[in-house]
Amino acid sequence: ITSTSSAIGAISGSVQLDKSSYPVPIGSVSNFYDSGKSSSTNPNGRSIFPFHLTAVTKNGDPKAIDSGEELGPKNTILYVRINDADYNMSPNGEDKIAHSGSQNGPVKVMVTRGSSSILLATAGAEEAKSGIITIGKNPKSGITREIGPIVETSPSSGIFQFSLPITYVDGPSSTKCPVTSELGFKKLDSSKSGVLSRFDQIPSSGNYCILQGDIITVEYSDQTDATGSIRTVTDSAAFDLRLGSLQSDQQSYIIGRDALITLIDPDLDFDSKKAETYSLDVLEWDSDNARITMGNLGGTITKNGKIFDSQPFGLRETGDSTGIFQTIIDIPSEINGKSVDRGETIKITYTDWGTPGADFVGKDDQKVELKFHTSNFQSQILLDKKVYSWTEKVYITIIAPDHNFNTNKIDEIGSKSTNEVKVSTRSNKLSQYKLVETGTDTGIFVGEVILTGFKHNADGDPSTGDIDGRDTMPRTEPKSNGGPTNGFLESKNDDGLTVSFQFSERETTLGSALIRWNIGSVEWVQSVASANGVGIIRVIDPDMNLNPEIVNTLSIDLWSDSDLGGIDIRVTETGPSTGIFEGDVAFTSTDQSSGNRLRVNDGDYVTARYKDNTLPKPYTTADELKVSS
Repeated sequence: ITSTSSAIGAISGSVQLDKSSYPVPIGSVSNFYDSGKSSSTNPNGRSIFPFHLTAVTKNGDPKAIDSGEELGPKNTILYVRINDADYNMSPNGEDKIAHSGSQNGPVKVMVTRGSSSILLATAGAEEAKSGIITIGKNPKSGITREIGPIVETSPSSGIFQFSLPITYVDGPSSTKCPVTSELGFKKLDSSKSGVLSRFDQIPSSGNYCILQGDIITVEYSDQTDATGSIRTVTDSAAFDLRLGSLQSDQQSYIIGRDALITLIDPDLDFDSKKAETYSLDVLEWDSDNARITMGNLGGTITKNGKIFDSQPFGLRETGDSTGIFQTIIDIPSEINGKSVDRGETIKITYTDWGTPGADFVGKDDQKVELKFHTSNFQSQILLDKKVYSWTEKVYITIIAPDHNFNTNKIDEIGSKSTNEVKVSTRSNKLSQYKLVETGTDTGIFVGEVILTGFKHNADGDPSTGDIDGRDTMPRTEPKSNGGPTNGFLESKNDDGLTVSFQFSERETTLGSALIRWNIGSVEWVQSVASANGVGIIRVIDPDMNLNPEIVNTLSIDLWSDSDLGGIDIRVTETGPSTGIFEGDVAFTSTDQSSGNRLRVNDGDYVTARYKDNTLPKPYTTADELKVSS
């Protein structure tokens, strides 16, 4: 016999707001002026967020804020979630919190300031009922508005959600609040006018509004918690104002190229469930030849903002509830009929009318500025080394953002007289040497040149190399219009390397390095080996990297106490262009020395000798230094 059982009981519910702080809502011109325009070019203590002053003064009435020259009205959208599995009655369908027998549900939404509170609405009753905002914390039957049933977010989630828009007037009364006109209230009771169309009382002093620091509280009365009792749970958040900021993705831009403009202002994130967009007319463009806003109200100077080719046409939030708004604009080559100059300073200004110290939006303002330049970069030349040997490969990097002309194409520099790159030693040079961009839109250009040295018997062995025993093939080619990887340049043992780039008509950038021979070294990888083991010998001499494209070899002498005649072995470069050579020698106590095998006995010392014929000053090219280990 098998059996199973489960407990049946209530679960304690909880309530949660979608944010820990909310922006202060914004009114509009029509909330304060029946004429549809303000009395001056600033809010004058009204809850208005105007576009930049330049847009206000160059459109409509130049002495007033007209309707349409502002961000508002903007309501703050409140999302309330109740988590209570007791109402999840249908596992495959959407349930509701819908209490019967009462005009007001178990959820209350209140705004509190000190000892003053107003009840915006209740929710969770069987039916929605029209009503108004009531003073105090407790619902007034037949007066306080009821939102109605709260719907489950998805089948079997046990989470129920509703939203509530909050206007700028929906807070306790205060003498700090702006005066809303009789026609400026959004009516909840269409039979009444003015304050009483939205609230149940006319304030004894001051006016209703949301002030910074007000607390929004949601209260849920759980009719049956885990203990079977009625339990009240709450969540709260503050209305806050923060200072915005402006950013650009670069400090300097090539004319005609894209600039990413970012406005960070959490005060404009009124709805956490969607990405919001605002007019570019909140931004002012100030350059040498124009001072205008960047949106539709920019007028004929900007072709109503089209010269900026903004993508999108507005400041769009980067995602739900980020408070970060971006647009990509083109830096115009011409504005107001005049060219934008190279090296010109451009200032973007955003006037924030919701400052941290203000009571409400429109009370105070603060200018937020962003400055950048049209590009006039000094290019930079980078070489991979400060000192080269005579036959090494030289890697050249030129950072030249001004020459990154096409973001979708790999650009080139160096091959024209207007952007010439020269690579030279003291006696030879490559002219108009082409370098290519590392990728689309990097502004970084690269190329390489191989130093070919001069005629010299580098290993001291007349039987290697050419007919005269010289181991190098010095050449300078192509002398013009080469690159980015086919350049060869003759060099001396004590020389200098210079790379020049003419990045503008009047300016040239230089990069330089030394060319020097080195004293080689020889070493055993291990200091002790058995009489019938294997030893590894290493030679380090960058000067013998005679061809940096391949793995080179060289010969060394090797002998032991038991075989003073010894052997010659070839050691091989560990990789192209490393200048490090290694070889194995097999030790034997029974066989004769031959090839890479050396006769030794226990206790012998084994000596390796390398003859260096590429020595730095004060040695001469005729000198040879024997290096042993």
